[in-house]
Amino acid sequence: MGSRIKGFTLIELMIVVVIVAILAAIALPSYQEYMRKKDMALAQQELLKLADQLERHKSKNFSYKNFNPQYLYEGVTSPLSVIYVPNVTLDAARSKYKIEIKDISSTTVTNLLTTDLGAAWSMKASPVNNDARLYTFLITSHGLKCKTREKSNVSFTACTGQGVEEW
Repeated sequence: MGSRIKGFTLIELMIVVVIVAILAAIALPSYQEYMRKKDMALAQQELLKLADQLERHKSKNFSYKNFNPQYLYEGVTSPLSVIYVPNVTLDAARSKYKIEIKDISSTTVTNLLTTDLGAAWSMKASPVNNDARLYTFLITSHGLKCKTREKSNVSFTACTGQGVEEW
């Protein structure tokens, strides 16, 4: 009796490779969309956390002026006027969003750390990269919460144009 060699044929291996490629083509875009949604949720969460801290600051100091969120982030030793999400460590290269906090008390939008007024605030979370599928978020002390995929439609005082949604 001769021994028979057992194994896979080239056709069988090619069929398996094609099936794995199809599964990867379906799974990769789903995973990327999941990661985008996670990054947007983190940005919204950070905006709401900062809004809460701004209100606490005002209740203690009777104004928003000189608000510095540095104490919220471990290891940060310098004043923060820009916060990167999810890496608050001022590392824009690995972050997805940049949050800026501004004073909108007058017609001139100024940094909340250096303002003289401090009667109203605005925060804008903008995507760091140019991914057109990420939203730009705006929240103000006047109760405005909006988002859009068009960066140019968001200033520190309003969201305008098509594609603007509330959140």
